[in-house]
Amino acid sequence: MALLLKFFLAYGLAFTVGFVVMRMLDHSQRFSRGFICFCALPVGIGFLTMQVFTVGIFGANLTLPVLLAIAGADLALLLAAAMLLGRPVFSFTTRTVPFQGSKVLLIVFLIVLAFKIGAGVWQIASTPVYEFDSWNNWDLRGKVIFDEHRLPLDKSQPYYLGGGLSSYPLNDGLWKVWVATMVGSWREDAVNLYSVAFYAVLVGLFYFSLPRDWSPNFRLIPIYALTGLPFIYFHSWMAYADLEFTVYAFLAIISLFRFIIDSYKPYLYLSAIALALAVWTKNEGLALLAPVIFFGSIWQAYQKTLSKKHFITYWLTASAFAAPWLIFRFVNKLNVLSGDSSTFKFIINDIFFVDWLSSIFLRSHFNFLWLLLIILIVYFRQVIWQEQALRFLALTTGLFFLASSGVILFTDRAYDLSAAVRSNMQIVPVALYLCAFLLERLWYRK
Repeated sequence: MALLLKFFLAYGLAFTVGFVVMRMLDHSQRFSRGFICFCALPVGIGFLTMQVFTVGIFGANLTLPVLLAIAGADLALLLAAAMLLGRPVFSFTTRTVPFQGSKVLLIVFLIVLAFKIGAGVWQIASTPVYEFDSWNNWDLRGKVIFDEHRLPLDKSQPYYLGGGLSSYPLNDGLWKVWVATMVGSWREDAVNLYSVAFYAVLVGLFYFSLPRDWSPNFRLIPIYALTGLPFIYFHSWMAYADLEFTVYAFLAIISLFRFIIDSYKPYLYLSAIALALAVWTKNEGLALLAPVIFFGSIWQAYQKTLSKKHFITYWLTASAFAAPWLIFRFVNKLNVLSGDSSTFKFIINDIFFVDWLSSIFLRSHFNFLWLLLIILIVYFRQVIWQEQALRFLALTTGLFFLASSGVILFTDRAYDLSAAVRSNMQIVPVALYLCAFLLERLWYRK
């Protein structure tokens, strides 16, 4: 019982910090309660781990009193700012809209989801980490930092920054340090439950980011499809950072998409924060996601749907939140790519092409999602071209897909197709989100 209480304290502190941040952002209280609650945990985790990293750079011992002091200082400052600005934090002025669709369908879906989450928890609790990348680049770093109670900063030592590839960001590893420190010991079952937590967060974020005026029964269709994508569920019980990165990438893109629709500025800030935390989670954030969103935002600025002021605000906000990690990378000359080099050569990996085509478009990983999306884009090409927000979403999805696939097919960074599938998984929720917006038009016509 004591172990469970400590575990829930670790997650509860992160959730509370993220919840207060979300309430501070939502000045007009237009975010739904569900959206705020499912944003709270990933935002809170990113806030806390970035601060742990910052104090670790300056030599602080990463012990329980230090971590509690960070969380306490965050909450004190955020609540004081909320009082000064007159922002209600724990009280909502808007009422919760009851579910108006089929209660039977909702109950069946929740039972299936609960079973999947329960199975993921059982899998994590009963199976040790055995994949090379999981151990060498994620668990190992957290365990080394936890055992030493500090951030190893000596480049001459084999466990620099905890070991593994030093270019990998530390959001994942430091969250495991956070949980292990709160629990009091390194337990793989406790520190790796974050993966199933992010699976649940992704499902909730997807559902509550859909427009509330859509048919409730229709909203259950894409969310059920999301939970049924095999590779996403597979990662809900794997000690990888890919699903964590997927949540931040999804939040960054769809928040900017929603800002283009209704110009509610908190969406702009939320997207920038999520982008910064994606950069803080995996190298793909800096090497792939940031350039894709930069190109998309440049396009929107050219189309006058994103003003110069908003463009500058967005990138200054993202840079400010990612600054500790970006500055550290620059000063210590860490690689940009996820390997031993920051450069790559352009080649044609024709030996991968047939297998890549089959794996991404035809086999079981994504259930023909990409084929469906291509068909829908062709069918709704005029609508997409006429609506700026849909154009941004389609452009961003396409660019991310081409960038991640291009690394596999046209550079010497390709080692096998597992990386191709994992890279495409990171954009799949956004692709399904675009499918939902296009399919809803057919539903509405019917």
